[in-house]
Amino acid sequence: MNPAWYLRRLQRMEPSELAGRVNDQVLHLLWRITPPDIARRAGAKLAPGPRQPRLKPLPLPAHAPGQAAERLIQSADRILAGQWRIFARDHGALGERPDWFVDIRSGKRAPAGVHAFAVPYRDETAVGNIKYIWEPSRHHHLTVLAAAYYLTSDERYARRAAEHLVSWWRENPFPRGPHWISGIELGVRLISWTWVRQLLQNWPGAAALFENNDLFLTQLYAHQYWLSQFPSRGSSANNHLIAEAAGQFVAACVFPFFQDSARWREQSAGTLAHEAVAQTLACGSNSELATDYHGFVLELLLAAAVQGQSSGHPLGDAVWTTMCRMSDVIAAMLGRSRSSAAAGRR
Repeated sequence: MNPAWYLRRLQRMEPSELAGRVNDQVLHLLWRITPPDIARRAGAKLAPGPRQPRLKPLPLPAHAPGQAAERLIQSADRILAGQWRIFARDHGALGERPDWFVDIRSGKRAPAGVHAFAVPYRDETAVGNIKYIWEPSRHHHLTVLAAAYYLTSDERYARRAAEHLVSWWRENPFPRGPHWISGIELGVRLISWTWVRQLLQNWPGAAALFENNDLFLTQLYAHQYWLSQFPSRGSSANNHLIAEAAGQFVAACVFPFFQDSARWREQSAGTLAHEAVAQTLACGSNSELATDYHGFVLELLLAAAVQGQSSGHPLGDAVWTTMCRMSDVIAAMLGRSRSSAAAGRR
């Protein structure tokens, strides 16, 4: 970014945002000097008693629409074969031994062992395009594998999802490498983990992979702790803040394992309730006036609202009303003929 860009950003910031950003930079420096002992902290913060995730009841697999189920299983089979599409490019490094640090477009790799805040992630000559590195670690492909297991009870899908999760948890210790830089990535990843756990709820190995696994518990706490320390601020809030809060909320609903879980859930619920309204115009359009962001924010709000409802922590009428208005906008974008065709297929 050139100096003029930074100057324009500074001119839009309130004093409170400037103070918050200074605090963030100081904390970045302190973490680089002496990173928090997150494993010890996570262990000390575990709530007493058995760890029981609050899983959403799922319909019987037989109730899944046939064509959709077939397409999903085909996608899962391609993932088992090491094929996953990232931004219209085939990712060939997500097979049995996934590479979480490669930009498959350029072939460049981001440093895995460097402190997150020292990774020059904006410099494509050094690390490649960071979006190509971040996207696979949102773990959307693992929700596909977990959904395929839910539909078929074929353990190949569950085992591959477990292998990738364990690989990621081991190779991305807090707070090192490119996957601890951006809060939006942590938030989306948390949502993926909750859905993998829920879709694998009938798999005998699910508890050992998640709630009875110290490696997962450390990563779960680290993600939520990071999000509590570095929320997107002021002029940069927008969809990033909703993604962060949605991930924090959903994880605290499904995995309420820590002494801080209730506080994280309540704070993120408050953020979602406020931002859902604040980031939506009176007409129902997202305030960023970008169709992709509109759909992205709606998906995040829906994931959080459905999980909250299922867990006994509803987000409230304002969020649901906002989502209805946003859905009306998408219906209007489709137009009458496409909306009618879609309704006919349903």
